[in-house]
Parts: sequence; structure tokens; C-alpha cells
Amino acid sequence: MASSFTKELNNNCLRQLDFNDNRDFEDAQRGFIGTIEDGIILTKEGNISYSMKSYDFLKDKCPDTVNPSLWRQCQLNRIHGLFEVLKDKIYQIRGFDISNMTFVKGEKGWIVIDTLTTVEASSAGLSLFRKHCGELPITAVIITHSHGDHCGGFLGVGTDETKVYVPPNMVNELISENIFAGPAMDRRSIYMYGQNLTTEPTQFVGNGLGQQLSHGLNAFPKYSQCIEIKGEQEIIIDGINFHFIETPGAEAPSEFVFYIPSMKAFCASEEINHIMHNLITLRGAKVRNGKLWANYIDHVIEKFGDDVEINFGSHHWPTWGNKRVNEYWEKQRDLYKFIHDQTLRYANLGYTPNEIVNLLKLPDSLAKEFYCRDYYGSLSHNIKGQYQLYIGWYDGNPAHLDQLQPSDLGKKYVEALGGEDKVLDLAQKAFDKGEYKWAVELLNHLVFSNPNNEQARLLLANVYTQMAFSQECAVWRNIYLSGAHDLRREPITMAKSDNLKNPYVLRSMNLTHIFDTLCIMVDPSKLIGADWRINLFFDDVKENYCVIVKNCVVNIRNNLHKQPTFTAHVTRELLLGIFAKQVNLQELVQSGKIQISGNPMHLFGLFASIGVQNHQFNIIEP
Repeated sequence: MASSFTKELNNNCLRQLDFNDNRDFEDAQRGFIGTIEDGIILTKEGNISYSMKSYDFLKDKCPDTVNPSLWRQCQLNRIHGLFEVLKDKIYQIRGFDISNMTFVKGEKGWIVIDTLTTVEASSAGLSLFRKHCGELPITAVIITHSHGDHCGGFLGVGTDETKVYVPPNMVNELISENIFAGPAMDRRSIYMYGQNLTTEPTQFVGNGLGQQLSHGLNAFPKYSQCIEIKGEQEIIIDGINFHFIETPGAEAPSEFVFYIPSMKAFCASEEINHIMHNLITLRGAKVRNGKLWANYIDHVIEKFGDDVEINFGSHHWPTWGNKRVNEYWEKQRDLYKFIHDQTLRYANLGYTPNEIVNLLKLPDSLAKEFYCRDYYGSLSHNIKGQYQLYIGWYDGNPAHLDQLQPSDLGKKYVEALGGEDKVLDLAQKAFDKGEYKWAVELLNHLVFSNPNNEQARLLLANVYTQMAFSQECAVWRNIYLSGAHDLRREPITMAKSDNLKNPYVLRSMNLTHIFDTLCIMVDPSKLIGADWRINLFFDDVKENYCVIVKNCVVNIRNNLHKQPTFTAHVTRELLLGIFAKQVNLQELVQSGKIQISGNPMHLFGLFASIGVQNHQFNIIEP
């Protein structure tokens, strides 16, 4: 349970904010039409994809084990169903996933904005929508940006013939996160989203940005069916005029927002939310520019501020009324601009990231707004993100330039402090005094020195648990509790699937994506001495590539080499099968399904060099 120190931190939060302000609850419930009766979405196999019922405990009073501000946010995110945003024109599915799915009425049917994370969630949302709004066809899909929770459910609402409008480089960035850095981001996201935690007041209570990710089939649109919308332009989609503005480098590397003049409605995508968002995300991703983010919002204010009546987005609930929308936009703009500008001001005074986070506080005009609170991003890690954006990971201190690796450093600390028992004693005293950060410092070194010290593991788990209970930031809470989960060696219930074995992810990849992934996965120790020039003809898609292997590095050209050492005719489908190790390359060559010229060992050697990825690597121990 919560310690006296944790309780006091949570009580301080109660004193800082106006918990009598119910406008968010009114907005989140406005226009409610209906929801799924049993509150559960199932996969084809009968597993739970998403459960609204599991959050019924949020109806109760906030317990000591949850920050009261976070509890309030989770109560809001728990509200689920189909909602009318603008009568007969705009509807939203909310609370079926971490993200929203929006329907905009066109002349011939409905335009879907974002398709949730999984086919199961989007299918359930579409079924509920059609139950109440009729059977008109889906005439187009708009995907606002390059994160999987907005397009993974595509085949639940669209087909291979559906027109899909996306921002520039959306598919490239989607592949970058889900394939190139997929295993690393997936493992870290299990911590960030608390996916091995149970749903209860002492464990997982939500994610801040939404309640939780749905589980099931991820199915992206095909690369070839995506229509890119660049810059700022107006486009007619199913008879409706959309004014698009591209916003790359803010919340996502590839994103746009848009205004619908005939409805006086603005889709903020994920650029304006009822939270402080991430300027760098803890699952790992490209750092985001707070100045750029603020500039985009300010441009929106200039462009549509006089006319707008509704703001809706890819997460959370809408805001209605011109005055309220403008105030919301302005404070979201100033939130990111403040963090950006003041981080650089302190950096230019010589302060390092760990010092700046203890010096910089938001002004009250921002800090007291619930939609500027640390529910998903945090002021602390956003400051570090802006420092990284300009200055990088190195804080300038030579002591941090070439440090010992954690296990070696841990052994030295334990030795210097007098042994494991002495470190445990010091850590226990720190824990008893509520000095949790110091206790973590001591125990982390001890666990990395000796991961089999069960007393150290359990005490560190207890420290992380107390730290979690006071976090307003949902993902900090989840990370601390996930660390505690692994330290206690509790069961692993969630392991990310390999996207390279999901045909509905692979279909979004072009040949360049596939070859770039191959380059990342090769084990250079298996390519020592190789000097190969492999020409590959893909007759099915009428594309040709050359794979150059030299100096233990693989390079790709999208044209043929004049002096190849090996040539093969292959199809895209066969390449994917070879890559995912679902077909036997040697058998394909021997059977003649792959026509070759030259030394086949070059091709065999290339694919034999592909290493096995680790989707469950250690985080809290060596």
C-alpha cells in the first residue's frame, strides 16, 4: 500500500488543482449515443482485444495508490461509445482503444479519420456506428499521422480499393518505427504502456493519452493505395472541402491537421490534446521540436481562430465554442514553446538536463490547466528531449564521456560501499525515510552487480512501486510498475509479435523498405571477407535492385550493377518468405522457382547472415 510519503505527495496534488471543475466530464459525455452492451471486444480466437468493464473500478473514489489528477484523467478516458460531435455530420468512436476513430459525412458515404490500433477495435467501432447511423459506404480513409494506433485497424473499415489519404512519408515513418527499430521500441513500449500489468488500482490504471492499446491484428493499408497530401492545400473528398496543413517534426515525423470549413470543425490530429504530450517519447522515437510544434498551432490560430466552433482530435474528447477552442489552442501552443525556449535558456547558462528539470516550472496559467498536465509527456523528460534536440546526449562533463557499463559500475559501487549487505542496509534506510531516488541509485547498482540477489530485487521493486503510486504521468507510473514486475519475476503475459511475420504489416512495405530492413538485421561476423554484387530482378513488380556486400556492410541500389557476381529472378512474395524464414531458399533455387546465374553461395550467404531479433531483452538487469 501507499507509504506516508506517497500519500503526502498525492495530497499535495489535490491542493494544486481545481477538482471541482467538471467541464471536461461534460464535454467527454456530450453527444453520447450508445456503446457495446457487455463492454468487451474479442479477437477471432476468443481472446480479449479490449475490455471497458475492466475499468469499472474507476467509478470509485481515488485510492492512495494513484495520483488523484491521473485518476481523474483515467475516469475521463474510460468514457466509451459512439458520440455525436456535430449533428448528422461528425461522429466519434471513443474508448475502444487508446485512440479515436472519427466519421465525417460526405455526399455519398462516410469518410473515416484514423482506424485505431487493431482490426478488432475498428470493426467493433464500425459495427456500433452502423447500428445507429446506417449502412452508407466508407468512401475514403484519412490517416492523420505515422503511428500504428491510427492505422493498424485499417482493414476493419477499409479494403484494398479504399482511397487512403496520408501525410508525406507516412508509410516510411511507419516502417521506421514498427520494423527498423521495431523490437527495441516494442520492448520499451511494454513498459511504457504497462502491458504486463494487471488492471487494478495498485497496478495499471491507464495511459493518459487514452485508456489502453487494443490487442489483436494490426493491418496497415497497402503502400500503393496511399495518396500523399503535401504542404498546405484544400482537397475535395467525397464532396467535402478539407483544408490540410502538413505538420512534420512535431508530434510525429509525418502528420497533418485539417479544417472543414462547411462544418467549422478542426481536426487537431495528435498536435493538440487534453494532456502535455511528449517532446520525446519514453518508448523511443525521433525527438520532437517544441518550437516547431508551437508554430504549427499558432498558424492554425491565425488561419481558423476566427471561424472555428469545434476542435476534435485523434485522442480524447472535443471542445466546443470559439472562445474555449481558442484559449485551448493558445495554451497548448504556449506549453510547448515555454518548454523549448526555457530549456535552451538554462542550457545556455550552463545547466545540464538533470539540473534544468529541478529548476524549470510551468507558469500557473499553464500548470493549473488539466490539459497541460503531465499525464503522458512530462515536463521532466520533455526538457531532456529539447536538450537532446539541440545539444545531444552528452552533458559536457568528461566523467560522462566514457563510463563503465552498468554491470561493471555496479560491482565497483558495491565494493566501494562495503559489500552487498552494506548496500542493502543503506537502501533500506533510504526507503524508510522516503528517499526513494537515492534508494533506487543504490539498489540499481546492486542488482546490476548481482541480479540474483533476491533481497535487492524485492526492495528495489518496492521502491519503484511507491514511486509509481505518486506519479501524475501515467507512463512513468507504468514504467516503474513494469520494472517492479520484472524484478519480482512475475509472469510475462504480453510479448510483442514479430511484425516481419505479419503479412498485413509486410503489405505496407515496398522493396526498398524490405532491403533496408535486411541491412539492419545482418550479423557482420558472418560477412567477413564477402565481396558480392548481387543483381535481383523482380519481374512481378518490374523493379530491379543490386545488393552490394563488402567490408561486412550491405548497401542497396535500385539499379543493376554492371559486373554482378550473382544474378537471380525472384518475386516480392518469395523475397518476403525468405526474409521471414518461412520458405527454404536452397529448395527454391534447386526447384527452379528462383532462376539464377553465378555462385548461389553469395545469395545463401547474404540471407544466412540475418540475425535473430530479441523481442524480450532485459531492462532492469544485465
